[in-house]
Amino acid sequence: MHFLDNNSKAHFEARVHTPRFAEDYAAVGNQEGDLFYVVEAGRGFDALKCAASLLTGTLLLDLTGSERTVQDQTITQKALDALKEARDHVLSSKPNSDRAAHHKHHMLLALEHLTDAAAHSDKSANLIRDVRSEAVFQAIRSAWSELNKLKHLINGFRTIDLNQSCCAYHAKQIERLVR
Repeated sequence: MHFLDNNSKAHFEARVHTPRFAEDYAAVGNQEGDLFYVVEAGRGFDALKCAASLLTGTLLLDLTGSERTVQDQTITQKALDALKEARDHVLSSKPNSDRAAHHKHHMLLALEHLTDAAAHSDKSANLIRDVRSEAVFQAIRSAWSELNKLKHLINGFRTIDLNQSCCAYHAKQIERLVR
C-alpha cells in the first residue's frame, strides 16, 4: 500500500499479507477443524483491513484538503467495494469451533462499524468540518479495535499496532515532559 498526496493519482493496491491457504494457517499453529474457516475469513479480514485503511485515509485527505479521487474513483467507493467483498467472505465463512465463532463475531462487529463509517463518509464532502466527523472517527476506531482482537483468537490475522508507532512514542514523551 502506498500513500497518496495532492500530486499523486497513482493506483491504490493493498498488499495481502494474510495467509491464503490451509497449509499456511496450519503452519502458524491453527487447529485442523478451523482451517477452512480461516482461509475464507482471511479473505474477509484482508478486505476489512483495506476498507478501514481507505476510510481512515478519507479522514486524512479531508484534514489536508486533498482530493478524494484516485483514477476517477472516490476512495469512499473503493472502501465500499472492499466492504462488499468483506461481507461476502465473512458471511460465507463457517466456524467449526467456539474459538472460530468468537472470531467471526468480532469480524462481524468490525464489518458493522466500517459500514456505519462508510455510510457517513459517503454523504459528507468534508468529514473534518462536518458534525458527523466524530461518529465516523469513532466507528473507524472501533473497527480497528475489533480487527486487533482477531490476532489473539486465531493465528495469522495480524494488524499493525499504531500504539507502538513513532508518533505514539513521541506523544507519550511529550505528555510526560508536560507534567
